[in-house]
Amino acid sequence: MDYQASFVLDKAHFTECFEESNAGVSQKNNYLKAALFLLVAVVMMMIGVDGYVVAIVLSLAALEAASVYYRRGWWVARQMLGRSAGSTVSLTVDDNGVHIHSSHVEQSVAWSELQRVLETNRGVLLEQKDGVKHYLSKAALTTEVVTFMQQQIASDA
Repeated sequence: MDYQASFVLDKAHFTECFEESNAGVSQKNNYLKAALFLLVAVVMMMIGVDGYVVAIVLSLAALEAASVYYRRGWWVARQMLGRSAGSTVSLTVDDNGVHIHSSHVEQSVAWSELQRVLETNRGVLLEQKDGVKHYLSKAALTTEVVTFMQQQIASDA
């Protein structure tokens, strides 16, 4: 197989990448650190610690909660400020692996370096044996290419 496609690194792509890459991650403990800061502040208030120290710990709790709440927006904004934002990426999938080329990046991942292909609702996560993950949107892929990727990983296993 020799499949080629291209896509633009725009806000919609970055948002999709963030959402799909974190889809299977447990959201349970996201606010745990903020809750712990809040609990510490309440205990400090109850035992009579200076108000300034309590205010600092409460501020840390609020800052941590805000960082969790705005995590996606902050990540997308950082990507949009990067030099690769707005550039066109060429994707090639062949018998050797997956190749990504843009004006800023030249990257190839051989099939032997990948341990699994995780299909999400809107894309595919390629997971390397060292834990590095690459997201590819289904907007740039066909079902035949996704099937081919899964077969390549299965045959190298």
